[in-house]
Amino acid sequence: SRVQFLDQLTRQATPALTDAVVMLISAIMAGIALVTDSPAFFIFAILMAPFMSPMVGLALGTLVGSWRFILQSLVGLLVSLLLFFGCGAIAGWIVDGASPSQFFMAHHLAFVSVADLLLLTFGAIFTIQRLAKTPEQKPRLISAALAYELLLPAAVAGFGFTSGIEGLGSSALITLLVHVSWAILIGAITLAVLGLRPNGWEGYAM
Repeated sequence: SRVQFLDQLTRQATPALTDAVVMLISAIMAGIALVTDSPAFFIFAILMAPFMSPMVGLALGTLVGSWRFILQSLVGLLVSLLLFFGCGAIAGWIVDGASPSQFFMAHHLAFVSVADLLLLTFGAIFTIQRLAKTPEQKPRLISAALAYELLLPAAVAGFGFTSGIEGLGSSALITLLVHVSWAILIGAITLAVLGLRPNGWEGYAM
């Protein structure tokens, strides 16, 4: 039933306290990746990141018109983004004065691209689809696509603002806002396609 389906999704979309500790370790790895400009460390940081519960929660809360759930998920997402932003800022402070050309990955992650939007779209669709199909299991591997497109731009934003690389921080921040908005929209549409229609005018308005 709709109530059971919604209850199962709500439980899985609620972040756990232990996720913050794992997210911090992942953010530290992202900071190391920015300093070294090593793709291997970027991949390691993303694979280590916990399931992106707040993004599922934001899509779900937007669809059903629940401000309480939206705020709860938003706090969880902001904590994750701030951890990555902070570790990125520390990494930028470490490399301050280095040549901007040394940081290829940071420049790549700071801008919106069609490939990134496609990855984000597929990540949002399949994360929610798998979660709806087997709500007792969190699809962490598929969720890594969301982590890549949301957490890494946050780290690059912090890195850009403290490294002295002109325009990098602001570009990454804009990319982050675009990606978050797009992920929420695609997530809400996916839930609607799966049968969870907006609950009243609040859901449609959001």
